[in-house]
Amino acid sequence: MSNDTDQEAGAEHPRERLTFVGHERAEAELATAISGGRMHHAWLICGPKGVGKATLAYRAARVLLGASPSHERPLAVVSSSPIVRQVAQLSHPDLLVIRRGINETTGKPRSEIIVDDARKLGQFFSLKASIPGGRRVAIIDPADELNRNAANAILKTLEEPPEGGVIFLVCHAAGRLLPTIRSRCRRLVLEPLDDDQVREVAGDNVDPAAVVLAQGSPGRAAALASVGVGALYRKVSSALSGLPRLPLGDASALSESGGKSDFAFDVLFDVLENWLVRVAQAGAGLPILEVEPGESAAMERMARAVGGRRVVEAWDKVREVRAATHGLNLDKAASVLEALRHVRRSLAPSTPRAA
Repeated sequence: MSNDTDQEAGAEHPRERLTFVGHERAEAELATAISGGRMHHAWLICGPKGVGKATLAYRAARVLLGASPSHERPLAVVSSSPIVRQVAQLSHPDLLVIRRGINETTGKPRSEIIVDDARKLGQFFSLKASIPGGRRVAIIDPADELNRNAANAILKTLEEPPEGGVIFLVCHAAGRLLPTIRSRCRRLVLEPLDDDQVREVAGDNVDPAAVVLAQGSPGRAAALASVGVGALYRKVSSALSGLPRLPLGDASALSESGGKSDFAFDVLFDVLENWLVRVAQAGAGLPILEVEPGESAAMERMARAVGGRRVVEAWDKVREVRAATHGLNLDKAASVLEALRHVRRSLAPSTPRAA
């Protein structure tokens, strides 16, 4: 079972992926540091989940560990290099990956990286590289899941960097890290990709709904496609395009779908929120990428009929329901129905008052 959290369900694992799309500046900065012999000992690679942060860390690790370069891109290597296989299998003696361990009681991944996992970093760097003069590389994925004790455990290594050692901290939310950790790292920020780049990474045949909802994250596009988000989007679009009428059967089907699991609930709310955002954008005259033919015109008509403020109000209500459901552990199916009721009330055309 993989518990590398930069990898979305359904996506190729970052340590196995040799191709890399976008992020030219960040890759070039890393490559220059490596080739110039002025490699900083700790790099904080930040950005949205699934955008390619761990993939970049593993690309740099292969080069640092001596994989043969292919020159296709600054950190590209020859796929037949033995180091490529060793990194993919996590069998290279000079590579350490720190991630959430397994809870021995439940047999499931823990929700955070604990101090016992983090202490492996100091032990790892107390040893010399397997090749004289070689590098030792550690990847912490994701670093923002280090608990307080684990963060303090790696801080000592960051304060006293090992000779020939390099640490990559993959981070979805840098604000969660201790300021003392952030201050000792050189930061690289990976921005969301554009839709064409997302499609290139996720595959040309990926559902358009997955690309739209991925918000620049190829990993998320692959994960959404794997759970059939296109069919779900069409259900939501069909149900909401006829507002203020919302057939009971449509509402019940969406409620059942969103109540299956935390992931299903969040995907459904992603679809709802994104649909409302795109209605507001269409109403403001902004171009939107269509998932269904003709929907931009329909969305524009809806937004103009009710007004942009009412669309934003519906979006706010949906987000409030989502946050309350997670925060208070409320019934997910009932929360879906509540969110749909808020949308229906907010987007109902105003009835003119009688004179």
